Amino acid sequence: MRTTVGILALCCTATLALAQVDGVNIPDIHSGSPLIVTQTNPTSYGNDTDPSQDPGCGDPCNSGNEMDRMWVDDDGTNLRISITGNLQYNGNCYIIFFDTQTGGQATVNSDPGFDEGPPYAMNGLHNSTFDSGFEPDYAMAFDCFAGNIYVTWYTLEAGVCACVFEGNKAYQGQGFVASGNGDLDVNPDLKVAMDNSNIVGVLGTGDGGGLGDPTDATTGMEALIPLTMIGSPAGGSDIRLWAMLKSGSGDGYISNQALPPYDGLGDEINGVNNSGDPFTRPGYHFDTDPMFDGTQWVTYTLTGGSCVPCDTNCDGSVNGFDIDPLVALLTGGGSPCSPCAGDVNGDGSVNGFDVDGFVAALSGGGC
Repeated sequence: MRTTVGILALCCTATLALAQVDGVNIPDIHSGSPLIVTQTNPTSYGNDTDPSQDPGCGDPCNSGNEMDRMWVDDDGTNLRISITGNLQYNGNCYIIFFDTQTGGQATVNSDPGFDEGPPYAMNGLHNSTFDSGFEPDYAMAFDCFAGNIYVTWYTLEAGVCACVFEGNKAYQGQGFVASGNGDLDVNPDLKVAMDNSNIVGVLGTGDGGGLGDPTDATTGMEALIPLTMIGSPAGGSDIRLWAMLKSGSGDGYISNQALPPYDGLGDEINGVNNSGDPFTRPGYHFDTDPMFDGTQWVTYTLTGGSCVPCDTNCDGSVNGFDIDPLVALLTGGGSPCSPCAGDVNGDGSVNGFDVDGFVAALSGGGC
């Protein structure tokens, strides 16, 4: 067992910002996460083979779109959601839906007339019906265009349009791909970042190599969402989530990439779109169309902040066996086993300021 003096000497040499949102090393950030969803379909929207994140580099870089895996965890204040994968710089988008309370939309009611300007992520889903048991109350659309990221928030009320004129569509701001942080220029409380360098994970449907390995991908989109934005659900309560990848335009084109995934769906969805008159278009029917087999939502149980920062090895106890994992976090050589591991003073970082509280906990104090 290391001495307190040894811990103090090491802790002052390095800092690990656990709260940093950058889309890098996503599996490590979510080490110990209770929820991981994995893709089962090769992508129908192109497979990127060049790691450059330069929006002007042209084909073949920035020409692919995929969703490999999704992680979810929380700290009682924020929900952290990450999706490994990549997006083309043409406005294609991820949409994450949140069902956190009663009274959401079973059928999408968006702005079918496209009068409100981009992004048009929800417009192309107008009249679509969600899977049975899923009536989301909120949605976050995230797209990449010309090296920038754009985030829009939707409130999905039953019978009410998710539109600006109803107060249910709100632009959250712009950031930059590979910025190293999740800062947006409108909403400082919402953190969303994208590292768009992924070239591994699932293959393309035309590559002839089957699925590929979605567990190989480690970079992509990362978001830290205040629980107040999804209705302030209480700790211990269940929420339901679903993420999909689609065109950012109003034409309604969707990909075969979703998390949880469509069961056994290959290339046949490519080119399918929710077309026709904007106001009478039929919509997708995720609840009844056999093309969308599988359950298009997953349940996550909120921890309510039950995470114990001094329990750095996540064995349910605070004792001497937590010293080595803490030292590893302080020196940048370890991965947190929980969202709060090592952040004893709750400032979002593991550094020398956490040592006194950790030592006090080992001596019988609280943590």
